[in-house]
Amino acid sequence: LPRFRIYDPTFPTGFEHIWRKAMNTNPSRRFATVSDFVTALKTAQQDLRQRAAGEVALKFDVGAGTEIGKIKKLRYPVNQDTIYPDPAEGESSTLPERGQGILAIADGVSRCEHGSGDQASRIVIKWVKRATEKYVSPSDDAASNWEVEDVFKTLSQVVVQATHEISEVAPTDEESRPEKVMSSTLITAIIKNQNAIIGNTGNSRAFIVTEDYIEQVNLDDDVWHARLRSGLPPEEVATKRGNSLLRRVIGACMREGDRILPDLRRVRFTGYRT
Repeated sequence: LPRFRIYDPTFPTGFEHIWRKAMNTNPSRRFATVSDFVTALKTAQQDLRQRAAGEVALKFDVGAGTEIGKIKKLRYPVNQDTIYPDPAEGESSTLPERGQGILAIADGVSRCEHGSGDQASRIVIKWVKRATEKYVSPSDDAASNWEVEDVFKTLSQVVVQATHEISEVAPTDEESRPEKVMSSTLITAIIKNQNAIIGNTGNSRAFIVTEDYIEQVNLDDDVWHARLRSGLPPEEVATKRGNSLLRRVIGACMREGDRILPDLRRVRFTGYRT
């Protein structure tokens, strides 16, 4: 069963796991009674209302870690992830102290003939740091920067600047195919108190984890999702080749005139029972 947000990007978090349980093909995994189903929906609705109400200060604990997958390590033993802030680089998050800050992960695309995925992801995070300094500023003047429109412009600037640098440093020639040049995904969370704006390009993911469920809050930029959004039945999409191919990444795979813009989603932390 495809994720509901593929068809309706505004579908709220906290409900999909309930519907999936209710429609499980295994009867033993469904709700025992209709009353249990209704109770679960009412609880999710109450949580949604709590998330929509008022400003509530939260305590943040921030950790970071990255690991090469076992299969991927056999093909390419270099870690192609770059994170921000990175404790290994002496960086620390402003979230625990100020309740606002930025978190970002860039994952370099493995298969390229010009440059490398780890180099591409480092370039992307470098531009994230430069472009998002205003979001970690303690000044009250930065308040206007937290609007969705400003975040969209900021992350779009990251895409453009990082792509430009990758195009300059990747060793290519006139016969190079654009998709063979190094590139990277990017997912960011710009957070203030209980609000987060999630921006992504590629297939890196952000999740809400509670005591009841784990739910991805963004959508992957791959061919599978694009085919489903176009209206093709899931059964037909499953038979097609190339579903795992990425449609959008940051890097020299962009041809002249292309515009790759980040997808944004606002998430409110308050009201999740964790």
